[in-house]
Amino acid sequence: MSLFELSIRRPVFISTILLALVALGMVSFPRIGLEMFPGVEPPVATIVTIYPGAGPETVEKEVTRKLEDALSELSGIDQLKSISVENVSQVIVVFDMEVDADQAVQDVRDKVSRAAALLPAEAEAPSVEKLELQSEPILTIAVSGPGPIEEVTDVAKNRIQEPLQAVQGIGSVDIVGGAQREVQVRVDPLKLDAAGLAVTDLVGALRANNLEFPGGRFDGGGDELAVRVDGGIETAEDIAALPIADDGGRTIRVRDVAIVEEGVEERHNSALSDGRRTVTLLVRKQSGTNSVEAARLAKERLADISASLPGGYQTRVVADQTVITEASFHAVWFDMIFGGVLAVLIVFVFLRNLRSTFIAALALPVSVVGTFTFIHIMGFTFNILTLLDRKSVV
Repeated sequence: MSLFELSIRRPVFISTILLALVALGMVSFPRIGLEMFPGVEPPVATIVTIYPGAGPETVEKEVTRKLEDALSELSGIDQLKSISVENVSQVIVVFDMEVDADQAVQDVRDKVSRAAALLPAEAEAPSVEKLELQSEPILTIAVSGPGPIEEVTDVAKNRIQEPLQAVQGIGSVDIVGGAQREVQVRVDPLKLDAAGLAVTDLVGALRANNLEFPGGRFDGGGDELAVRVDGGIETAEDIAALPIADDGGRTIRVRDVAIVEEGVEERHNSALSDGRRTVTLLVRKQSGTNSVEAARLAKERLADISASLPGGYQTRVVADQTVITEASFHAVWFDMIFGGVLAVLIVFVFLRNLRSTFIAALALPVSVVGTFTFIHIMGFTFNILTLLDRKSVV
């Protein structure tokens, strides 16, 4: 029996199926994510290694080539590219599209961890990341205040960044343009040489006197307590008073060969808003979550945070990617509804039959709403491909 015969002979059965599809579609609709682009995970891995103080040639010879030699043993590689600049090595591994992205990145991590022993001791541990097309920030927030940039950074980190990271659907909140406080030790070469010391002696003294480590356990009458030795240095005065060596009964301290003062770390990036230096927060969503919903919750939380900030501090959303996504989504729905109404009117004008017009008016929304069920089951989202939004592509 064909579908047409079944529809004619069993109208109640077909009507029940259509109603079930509509009900499932209405239940699935609010659970479908809304994104600008589909969630595609290309099998691409990037390896970034920091080698402080090294030039491009040294970085390429000591880091990049060793990583490339180790990674070239992997199977399924389509392209292996690298960039070596001052202090930084970046290796990009592009696998064939049929390779599983998660497994490819794990294989890269295994190879890099083995090759890390061959890298210079001064180089930092390589960072392996998977390329994610949806890792772009959904919100960019500018934070400004009356104090110096380090105070604005503290407010942005402690009062704004941490609460935003706890919002449902938010994956990470990164700070750009900030500056942290630091203690600076400016060595006087003449005084250091007169004391018969080398820079390594000063560095060794700083490292040896700035440690925190476990100190065992303490049994206090049935209660076992963990003991921690806190040898951390808190202030610039404490650092200045650290002993370096003993010269004939005279203790040579850090302040005798260097100037110790509190300052601000060297800035490698900067953020401006309306010509003013600000601290910028880049808000990224969690993978697989609804970016529009996550941005809405983050903005609501930001409004509450802004009301509790010290006087003179302001927050402003300077970029919101979800605005374009929502506008595209609403434009598509308007086109669909407008097109459906025109289709029904055209059927009525040409056929002059209410029954045929009613069938067309019923079939269009049923077919669209029923599709939501399969979109949700397949794990798709509303994006420029599933909605066929040509305007967003342009």
